[in-house]
Amino acid sequence: MDTVQIYKKLQSWFNYDNYVDVESCTLKGLHKELQVRKNILDSIEFFGEGDVYFDQILAGKPLISKTLDTNTHLAESQTHIRQVTFGHIESLRRSLEMFSQESFVKGSDQLTKEVKEQPLTQSMRAVFMRTNESRVYTHFDLENSSDEEIIGSLRALLPVWRKEYGIKSRKQEAFGLGKILKLVDYRILSMMDLLMW
Repeated sequence: MDTVQIYKKLQSWFNYDNYVDVESCTLKGLHKELQVRKNILDSIEFFGEGDVYFDQILAGKPLISKTLDTNTHLAESQTHIRQVTFGHIESLRRSLEMFSQESFVKGSDQLTKEVKEQPLTQSMRAVFMRTNESRVYTHFDLENSSDEEIIGSLRALLPVWRKEYGIKSRKQEAFGLGKILKLVDYRILSMMDLLMW
């Protein structure tokens, strides 16, 4: 595709006027917009394709927060812990199938015994050729555990997991109104959409 064709294709969907409403977005709305784009990038990175929200952006409707149901999984991702969805499990299954044929018993779709016994995150890091997969999938027994027991267990396990996966704790940066206004002033959403395209 030559430069003229690229420019024409770009003009067919990108119009900065579609982003003017970003300036009137609430803080939660802006957070949702950034989270949607992170999820799109994850999808592109792992599967080479976008998703319905990316299609919506390319259709000239880039402000997803105006149409997004706040009861979806994106609402949960405002915290550092969230429930695993069937979508996560499906993504992991697809990734195992794509990257690691030796994870399965030959001639069947059964995982080998060694893979079954590995912690999920360790398996996925090995499958993705030791890339920066940093999510740890775990579960809590809410009925048989108190909040203090769960929090205490996490406190004890975090250093172990960080050492095991070689991921240091990151310092929390001060993030206030000034930085948020800069994100809007620097037109970060439209820039992200152009980069994803």
